[in-house]
Amino acid sequence: MQRILDKLAGFEEAFALELIGKSIANGWQGLVFAKTGEQYQEWLAAKRKKTQGTGTRAQPQPDLMNVTRQTTSICHQLSALEAQQANFKDYPAHTLAMLHGQLQSLWRKARQLQMFGSEIYRITALGNEVKQLINQHKSN
Repeated sequence: MQRILDKLAGFEEAFALELIGKSIANGWQGLVFAKTGEQYQEWLAAKRKKTQGTGTRAQPQPDLMNVTRQTTSICHQLSALEAQQANFKDYPAHTLAMLHGQLQSLWRKARQLQMFGSEIYRITALGNEVKQLINQHKSN
């Protein structure tokens, strides 16, 4: 744990928070990788470019802690739904419809937060399964 914190200490706080947010969204697969130093240099260059300005009003920066909280929340909700997945076939149609709406909302939020494609795929797969179950209820 201390080694990871020592590695993160070499980066600016905002970049370290981005790394943490990406790691959470990716199921804690790691924080610092071989290309992280290169990505940090690119991040610094982009940051310098933003602060130099273009003569236009700067765009507001996202609240990284809020983004991290939202990303974590989506991951927790997705995991909870996946844990219930085996029981979906026993749900009544109205519950499946509510569940489908919840998954659509999660999908939109995940896209807005630019979460990893793997999470968006998992949400999509669950949504497709629920939609199939809804269609089965309609045909019965």
